[in-house]
Amino acid sequence: MAIPLEDNVSDIIGKAQRGLGISDSQLAERAGVSAEAVRKLRGGDLAGEAIERVAPILKLSAAALRKLAAG
Repeated sequence: MAIPLEDNVSDIIGKAQRGLGISDSQLAERAGVSAEAVRKLRGGDLAGEAIERVAPILKLSAAALRKLAAG
């Protein structure tokens, strides 16, 4: 079985959180979004503005994450 070499958006968000030591609730508070919005992002749902608020906290590019999610 082949192992995918690329991370998906939820992998990247999760790795960034772990690397910075930020929990979902801390990320939500810092970004000014709900914990539910963070959970949706971790599930791959990039609809809405949450990604725009969360990405800078994680030192990520929202545009790059959207592009990756789009394929």
